[in-house]
Order: sequence, then structure tokens, then C-alpha cells
Amino acid sequence: MASLTRAYLGIARLLAQAERLTPADPFAATVLRERAAAMACDALGAVLVDESFVAEMETVQLPGARNPVAMPPQERTQFVDIEVALLRAAGLPKDEARALIHEAWAVYPTSAPQLLSGAKLLDRWATLRETVCQNATTFRTMLGLPEPVSPALPDAMPPSPRPWWRRMKGRRLLYVIGGTLIIAVNVVGAEALVAHVAEPRGDAGVGGSVGLGTQLIFFGAPPAKP
Repeated sequence: MASLTRAYLGIARLLAQAERLTPADPFAATVLRERAAAMACDALGAVLVDESFVAEMETVQLPGARNPVAMPPQERTQFVDIEVALLRAAGLPKDEARALIHEAWAVYPTSAPQLLSGAKLLDRWATLRETVCQNATTFRTMLGLPEPVSPALPDAMPPSPRPWWRRMKGRRLLYVIGGTLIIAVNVVGAEALVAHVAEPRGDAGVGGSVGLGTQLIFFGAPPAKP
């Protein structure tokens, strides 16, 4: 999980640098985004060959998964605090962890989405990795596509810690790795990191977290095939 955390932070840094460079040196900015894509490609590849992670995902059950957006305010606050605690235990700084959960929340639908099975999610991950790992020319075309627009946040959510993310070209790379990290800390890491979480989690809570991560990973991507 440490390598996934490092990849997320590295991609965030490269994309932020690219944003600052774009007005003065768009070519250098594109090179940085391509480096971010290569980092995302490697990170997804490492996840998909991690035998323990794949085994957990193939057998994960998501009964009665909760829709985090529909939770009462107190329960929602607890849900967010647990997610932030798990991400921090996996190595994300507090501000980065809160920003990631905030962004995942922002793209989550207000109605409960269809939860993919663990096996089907692995198949879609593999397909998405092929897109991320395409050659530089194809990836430049992909970066030129309009970024999806995040829905409005629920009234109860505070302002985004990273409002400039919504304008950032290539932010789907950050979403893909960030969503993968959310799922990993809940499915594989939660048991090992239990000392960092004040309240025990049931299947419904983990299912809600996997749903949150899944929506972030595939935000702006083509719908899943049934």
C-alpha cells in the first residue's frame, strides 16, 4: 500500500506542476502529465499483480452497502473521519487524505450507484490500465478531451480543500489512483490498520467505502458493461 500512496502523491505533484507551467510552457506541462500517466500505469500494474489484493477483491462481499451521501449527518461525519484515518495510516498526510475523500464525495451520485462485484471491478481496472498506459501520442489526445464536471456537493460538506482540482487537466489520473487507494485501505488494509480506527466497521460500511472509491476511479469513463 505504501507504493500506491507514493504514486498518488507523486501524480498529484506532477499534475500541479503541469498546471503552473501550462501558460508559459505547454510542451513541458504535457511532458509532466505523461510522466504522471506513466506513474499511474505502473501503480495500477503493481496493484493488479498483487496476489493478496487480487485474492481479497475476488472474494469481497458487499451486502447492504450504504450510500454515504444518504447517511444522516452524524453518521456521515463518522464515515469521513474513518476514511481519513485509514488513508493517514496508509501514509497520506492529513490534508491530502481529507482532500481525496472530499473529492470522492463530490463525484458520488446522490442515488446509490450499482456496485460492481470485486471480480468485475478487477476486469474494469485492467481495461482502464490499458487506456492509461497507451503511447504518448494517444495519451496527448486523451488529455485534450474535456474533463468531466463534478456535481455540486451536498450542503453539509465544507468547501473543497483543493478547489483548483476541478480545473486540472489530467485529474482523472489522480481519481484513478486515489479511488484505488480508498478501496485498498478498506478491503485489504482495514484489518491491518484497525488500531487507527476508533469504531469497528461492518460489511455495509466497507461496501460504502468501496462504492465511494469505485465512483471516483471511473468518473468520466464509459459506463460499465452489465
